[in-house]
Amino acid sequence: MNKSYDPRHDPAFQRPVIDVDEWRERYLPDGTRILYRCMQGGFDGTGVQFTLLFPEKDSCRRRFHQCLTPVSGRQTMGPEATFALKNGALYVENSQEGENAWKANAAVADFSRREALEIYGPSRFYGYVYGGEGGAHRALACIENSSVWDGAALMMPGTGAILFDAGGSDSLTLKDGAVDLPRTLTALEDWVERGVRPS
Repeated sequence: MNKSYDPRHDPAFQRPVIDVDEWRERYLPDGTRILYRCMQGGFDGTGVQFTLLFPEKDSCRRRFHQCLTPVSGRQTMGPEATFALKNGALYVENSQEGENAWKANAAVADFSRREALEIYGPSRFYGYVYGGEGGAHRALACIENSSVWDGAALMMPGTGAILFDAGGSDSLTLKDGAVDLPRTLTALEDWVERGVRPS
């Protein structure tokens, strides 16, 4: 497995441009208020655009979730973003055009981690990439080609399976049937922090 790609050495991704950087708030149906910092921009000279949603400093758990969708797009506050922010994670989303879209995903992941370190301080910041169907294939290409992320959760098309079992064991195994993505991401983060490796 080749994980040698480092976006910090790729000339295409050396000029990030920020178009929006502001605090926003959203009220959920249960009355919960979420305050977050929204940063939007792209890399000059490319078609890559990104949205980064930062939780408040007091609630940050020093991790980011990068959601890859089957169709490239950008939103400001969907259910994936809400889940990340409610659980103290930075939410990362970006456009993914091109044959090597995983390079753009890696560049945005690396940029988001560097921004997070400036905002929250220099301690370790963990990153996770995930997606369903076509997004799962995109995420798989990401973790096969770069070490930017610490883990991944992949829901593959046609099987309803997720590659990491959130059943509470110390081994990472295939789980069939219904997918509980929040539970799976929480378990994956715990495994990475404890140094558990896939069997």
